Formats: sequence, C-alpha cells, structure tokens
Amino acid sequence: MEKEEFLEKFNNLTKGLYTIQSEYIDENTEIKIYHKTCTKTFKIKPKDLNNKTKYPYCSHNRKITTVEYKERVKRLTNGEYEFLDEYKNNCTKYKYKHNTCGHIFEMVPRNFNKGEKVHV
Repeated sequence: MEKEEFLEKFNNLTKGLYTIQSEYIDENTEIKIYHKTCTKTFKIKPKDLNNKTKYPYCSHNRKITTVEYKERVKRLTNGEYEFLDEYKNNCTKYKYKHNTCGHIFEMVPRNFNKGEKVHV
C-alpha cells in the first residue's frame, strides 16, 4: 500500500480521532498512533488497521499494570481505599484496605469497580 493510499484509509477509518506520530514505511512496519480521546500513543501495523481494530487503551482490551490499577482505585475512591496486591486480571480476588478504618478485605476488581465496597 502506498503512503497516500494508507493516509486516505487511515483518515476515513479514524474520523479525526487519531493522529499518526511516526513515518509510514510500509504496511508491515509499525507506526505510532495518538488517540485524542484517551491521550495515549500506541503502535500498530498499518495492515491491521480496520473497522474492527481494538485500540489497546480505551477499548479495555489492554491488560493494566499493578501501578495503573492502584492509581485507579485511589482516583475512584478519593484515596479512601488502597489496593494491596499485584494485579493480574479482573476476576481474581485481591486485598483492599479501607484507609479510614484500616479494615482489610478481599474482593474481585470488577465488583470493586462497580461500586461494591467494604461493609464494616
């Protein structure tokens, strides 16, 4: 695919929500793309760019790190809760701490993120 053809396809698919941050070489060489909505940059091969492409950050298909999940818990609860384990996935029980009373409890992240919290 020629550069001009790729740029036209890219603009049609992304509708202005993404910008290219690196030089297009060919369809098999990764390029950096910036997503204006979530403000993240990621790499993708141009040949993989299509209507069904799932972008790693805001599509929730990317595995988050322990540091990211700890920050999410802190942000969602205004520091009222703390995540105490190493994050692996959304279905495993982990330890959380309620910072106000010091109570430590276990819960899966999907429940915690939906608003379930400690009942003391």
